[in-house]
Amino acid sequence: YHFEAGPDAGEEYAVWQETGSRSLYSSGVRCGTVLKLQVDLYTGKENTETLGKILDVLEENDIAFMDPIPGFDPDTKKLRYIIECEAV
Repeated sequence: YHFEAGPDAGEEYAVWQETGSRSLYSSGVRCGTVLKLQVDLYTGKENTETLGKILDVLEENDIAFMDPIPGFDPDTKKLRYIIECEAV
């Protein structure tokens, strides 16, 4: 889902959003943009296989990411894994 989970979201779902960007310069000329993204995995399971699958997809698509940060989300009553990413 982009930004917000839909009403059909199951027990486990991921939501992603853009969180910013920055420009890349070479010799004073803008030559690219780095998009900053965040993927949030909501799940009722600790040690879910879905987290590994998400990380595999990010890696296969050359998207750099930080190690996931787990926490409890009081609004959904689920575990929430936050994955901060950057893509060119």
